[in-house]
Amino acid sequence: MQISPFKGQWRMLLILIPIQHHLNTFDKLSCATGLRPTVPISVFVPLGTEVREQMFRKKTRNHDISVGVRNLISHWKEEKSVHSIGKILKLSKFTVFNIIDKFKKTNSVDNNQRSGSPKIFNEREERWIARQRRINTRTSAVKMTLKCKSRFGKYVNPETVKNVLRKHKYRGRVPQRNPYISKANRPARLAFAKMYVSQQTKFGENAILVEESKYKIFGSDGKQNVWRK
Repeated sequence: MQISPFKGQWRMLLILIPIQHHLNTFDKLSCATGLRPTVPISVFVPLGTEVREQMFRKKTRNHDISVGVRNLISHWKEEKSVHSIGKILKLSKFTVFNIIDKFKKTNSVDNNQRSGSPKIFNEREERWIARQRRINTRTSAVKMTLKCKSRFGKYVNPETVKNVLRKHKYRGRVPQRNPYISKANRPARLAFAKMYVSQQTKFGENAILVEESKYKIFGSDGKQNVWRK
């Protein structure tokens, strides 16, 4: 069912009815209109006030009113009306009324605590975790949980530590494997390469070139993850 955007008490309802499944409905409509409809029908139907409000009500998202706006209690204590307070603060009179009603019942205008478990680490502890990651990017999340237990006395899941690092814009990455060549070996390798630069092509057919490689017979080193921004 689709509803037209026309304003007023009358709304046009577009009724799409398959012929093969709703012959009885077509008979009723044909008796009322004197026509045998074969296409989608546009019918004007008067709607009551409650039905209109439910069908055309805008979906609003609940949000917290700031503490500064909640200071409207000072206006209320000056015996200003709800309507005038709403005009001053540009709020709905229902919002003003609810805040005043809450103040009468609880003597406070603070926001209620939200459901869910509270934060385990405070801001200072989160900065310490991010700083440790910056010092050594290869420390695993499991080792970080052990460090947090010894320093703060808090035992947490490794996923909690990962969430803190993601909050500080750290992401897990697999580093690229580069062959390690020590500073002492670099000139020796360069001299060896220059020695055979001027050799002919046939020299390479009779030479066997061997490169250093590492092979593990048992097990695997696995991937080493690092945390980077």
